Amino acid sequence: MSYSFIQTPASMSLAQSPVIFSVSSSTLVGQANFQYIGELTIWTGSVSASGSGNTWTLAKYPSAQGFTGIFDLSRIVNSTQTTLTQTNVSAVSYLKFDSYYRYQSGSSYVTGSPISSSIYKALDGYQIFPEPIGESVYDMTPHWPLMTDGPATQSVFIDNKIKNLR
Repeated sequence: MSYSFIQTPASMSLAQSPVIFSVSSSTLVGQANFQYIGELTIWTGSVSASGSGNTWTLAKYPSAQGFTGIFDLSRIVNSTQTTLTQTNVSAVSYLKFDSYYRYQSGSSYVTGSPISSSIYKALDGYQIFPEPIGESVYDMTPHWPLMTDGPATQSVFIDNKIKNLR
């Protein structure tokens, strides 16, 4: 029996962006009342303070294709960053996601062993870019180069070459 993460978010992303964990079970999905269970823990401060956060428990039935449970945690992560900027000590939240499966066998439930994700960081984009709508962002934030420096397009051109790095 295989139970694993098949998709995890970027190691650091904006809390307002999708924060997706997908899990998959290869054999037990057909069991009665099969569910994927996820436990999300979010905390602030330092990476080592993981026991001081809040935990949410979520349940998902398998997708229509049958093997995958998809958890988008962005609304929960974003809702934890609603304190006023003046009182918010950090624009970074840390999160960890544990998951296991559960199904019914007769009159009792069978629960699988949990799998644990790495620790991920969610940045509060509203605190990093606090400009009100209509303000001149060039004058207001030191982080504006993050939004302007970089590729102008996501296109791949025919003449792009991949170099052998050996």
